[in-house]
Amino acid sequence: MDLNEANKFWFNSEPIDGVLFGLNDWVRIKSGEYEGKNASVISLISIEPTTYLVELGGWQGGDVIIAQTELESGE
Repeated sequence: MDLNEANKFWFNSEPIDGVLFGLNDWVRIKSGEYEGKNASVISLISIEPTTYLVELGGWQGGDVIIAQTELESGE
């Protein structure tokens, strides 16, 4: 499956093998430069490796690209 096909599934909230988070999911960054911060998933950037564009919460907000391996559910 290429990224364009994956995005069709992703934006329709349909499951994709190996992709753990969906649009607007609340996540916590568990490692890397932004460790400990909460974020909201905005977009699927790649599927191998799986990366997302997330919007950081709090007053230091902003958008960053984060690998799925650095994320955990924020709920």
